[in-house]
Amino acid sequence: MDKILMVGPSKPYIGGMVSFVDGLCESSLKDRFQLKIFNVNKIKNLDINGIEKKLVVKLLTFIKLIILFVIELIKYRPDLVHIHTSSYLGFLEKGVLVLVSKLFGCKTVLHIHGGGFKNFYNKSKFKKIIEIILNSPSTVVVLSDMWFQWFSRIMNDSKLVVIPNGVSTFENSSLPPNNKMIFLYLGKLVKEKGIFEIIEAAKILEKESETPFKIILAGDGRERNSFEEKVSTNNQCHIIEFAGVVVGDEKERVLNMSDCFLLPSYNEAMPISLLEAMGSGQYVIASNVGSIPEIISGRNNGIIVKPKSVESLVEAMKAVIENESFYRELGKKNKNFINENFSWNKTIYQIENLYKTLLKN
Repeated sequence: MDKILMVGPSKPYIGGMVSFVDGLCESSLKDRFQLKIFNVNKIKNLDINGIEKKLVVKLLTFIKLIILFVIELIKYRPDLVHIHTSSYLGFLEKGVLVLVSKLFGCKTVLHIHGGGFKNFYNKSKFKKIIEIILNSPSTVVVLSDMWFQWFSRIMNDSKLVVIPNGVSTFENSSLPPNNKMIFLYLGKLVKEKGIFEIIEAAKILEKESETPFKIILAGDGRERNSFEEKVSTNNQCHIIEFAGVVVGDEKERVLNMSDCFLLPSYNEAMPISLLEAMGSGQYVIASNVGSIPEIISGRNNGIIVKPKSVESLVEAMKAVIENESFYRELGKKNKNFINENFSWNKTIYQIENLYKTLLKN
């Protein structure tokens, strides 16, 4: 049985990439390949809020990571190394792991998550280094046709493969309709996800709309205290609830009880939380970034808003609130849309075929 070393963040940490990496290792792939996770977050001893370390500490931590990675390669002797990354310093770090893997004769897959890569590349003074890293692995996986077109301008496109994120849907419990529209955000509580815009939009909507509504902010992050203080200052505690981190059955329950998902992010690649919400039968409001416009078409399954625009978000939320029944029915259709286009089984099938092709060659 061929050995695959999965390099990326894993439990107990949270986030879309964590869900994806752990999901691969718990999938049917484990019946066809010998899988092992090299949990970079655990080795680097990072906490959930990503507290910044001093430069010297970061350097020593990076050296520790490389040493432990080399030891893992020697002990485990993988046939293929699947490295998951986003952008910025994390990408440069994973680029070194790609080069080390090649020195050990391993096939390598660099899987790019996260929506900040355009800004990272365009603002970087190390574009040549980024391009060298991108052209080093056996294959680079991107999440959509849009990302394929963009990356093909800075690297050899024969190495590029599109494998969209996928999610599993679940059977909704038969709950009666809510007596108010419930909006849900699920993810990291950081400014870049548009949390301040959600809070400001709620403040305006409460004044302009006579229809009751509630917003659940589920997750954690380095700026959670700031958001909670803002909500308290605005006297919005009765309409905005901080649910904390939700996983497993609790996550399913929160998805099941909500009507419309909010994701007014500044940057995204192909957000798993958005796909999960649609797979649970929710209508969605999300910003016009990354691969989101490839998922949301017209207003049939969601509404596209401008990032960093409270006005655009208010307009979309108001439309949903004032036409609750109509948008709830549209949301129910999203489950079939996800099953047909972004199923987890389809993602696993594509990754399995990628592994087989690389290992055969």
